[in-house]
Amino acid sequence: MNNKHIIIIGNDLDLVDQMKLLEIKINVIDKKNINEDYYLGKDENFQNKKFKDSQFIISLDDPEKKRSIFNKFYKKRDFFNFFAENSFISKNTKFGTGNIFQRDVKIMSNIIIGNHCKFNIDSTIHHDCEIGDFNTFCPGVRLLGNVKVGNNVFIGSGSTILPNIFIDDNVIVGAGSVVTRNVKKNTKVFGVPANEK
Repeated sequence: MNNKHIIIIGNDLDLVDQMKLLEIKINVIDKKNINEDYYLGKDENFQNKKFKDSQFIISLDDPEKKRSIFNKFYKKRDFFNFFAENSFISKNTKFGTGNIFQRDVKIMSNIIIGNHCKFNIDSTIHHDCEIGDFNTFCPGVRLLGNVKVGNNVFIGSGSTILPNIFIDDNVIVGAGSVVTRNVKKNTKVFGVPANEK
């Protein structure tokens, strides 16, 4: 991070706590003031050159909101990847920028990850998975081997995606689901096994 000023877009107190553990100087951008010590203002405040030496990260969970805010306000900003203490990222992983790897996340061998994905506490991505952009993996999510995930996907807490599954763009997987077959674009699936709702 080269000692640059870090700005978090969104209201993620877990991420704030994890950055404070690493003694990273941060500020937060959000629609409401959650903590006077960190709050900077609204997205519109960050369009001038004053913040050209800052690095940004989007902590929002909603994939579509994350993508929309990035495209509207932050396309030309400098993003970084955050790696919490106790996260394990295989040396064989390839990833873009703006990704969040929280505590106890495990990213195993031969994984490809796009940009602006959030891997919440204790999520695990097993071998040979491919993950697109602007995805959110809630706490305790498990992707088993050879899973492919498109863009703007939200996978709820404690869900398991079985091997060789393809999850297309703009999908929501409900918490605690077990996905046993491919999921088509723009759908919501829930349950054990997960079915379209």
